[in-house]
Amino acid sequence: AHGYFEIDYSLNSLQQASQWLIENVIKDHDGVEPLIVATNDRRTSLHYFRDYLDMVKVVYTRYYEKSMADWDYATFYGSLIHPYQIREGLWPPEGTVHNVMVDGVPVGVVVKRLSKDDLRAYEAFDEGDLEAAFNYIIDYIAVNPFNEEMWTLLSQVQSQIGQRDEAVQSARQALELMPGSGQALLILVQHYFNEGDYYKTLEIARELTYNASNHFAGFYYKALALRSLNRISEAIEAAESTLMRNQSFRPAYQLLADCYLQLGDRDMAERILQIMEQRTN
Repeated sequence: AHGYFEIDYSLNSLQQASQWLIENVIKDHDGVEPLIVATNDRRTSLHYFRDYLDMVKVVYTRYYEKSMADWDYATFYGSLIHPYQIREGLWPPEGTVHNVMVDGVPVGVVVKRLSKDDLRAYEAFDEGDLEAAFNYIIDYIAVNPFNEEMWTLLSQVQSQIGQRDEAVQSARQALELMPGSGQALLILVQHYFNEGDYYKTLEIARELTYNASNHFAGFYYKALALRSLNRISEAIEAAESTLMRNQSFRPAYQLLADCYLQLGDRDMAERILQIMEQRTN
């Protein structure tokens, strides 16, 4: 069942993980600042830490956004972990100091943060300091090469600084760790479209929209590739799918109008551009 079926639906592992953290870390904490404990269920965790809130600050993070949050320790239940990562031994994550076991299977974990360079990388990236972000990522990956968030962010940084081949390799590494990662697939679909490989663009776009059916950019690149292949009717359908998911995305309206112009339907093209102005201004 491990890696195929739900094994901690009621989140019982959080109680045991929290208790272990209290007994083995929090009770011995004598720092001036409280320990920051991240979790993927803050409300429940606040109850478990209720007698120690002078020593603990509990913050929420999604498991797959944990590098974006500031924390010292984390308690995670395993219900929302990608089955592939469970089967491939990528769960429990690096830095795990305690596993909550059921029938020999880790259903919850306590993690000690190995480094905050991942957080610093996101902060630098958000501030537009790509050089600092790159350096923080490289330093972090040296400590923990199994963090798909950092490989994905690295691919974004490399793409923006012109290291396109390296960006593709980093995106592929992210996908090795987390199949279906939307941001990593987006890097690849942009790369193949810019390289003029429209069939590969379609392949990646289909994978992107399959794994994230509301990912409007996946449908947009699908539409771009189809138009480039002169498959105009299919391109129109993909552009319309883009706008169903994001009605304020102007490039999709412009692409849709261009497709109708290619079909010789100027009236429809003008109508689409009018709708674009109404919806996006």
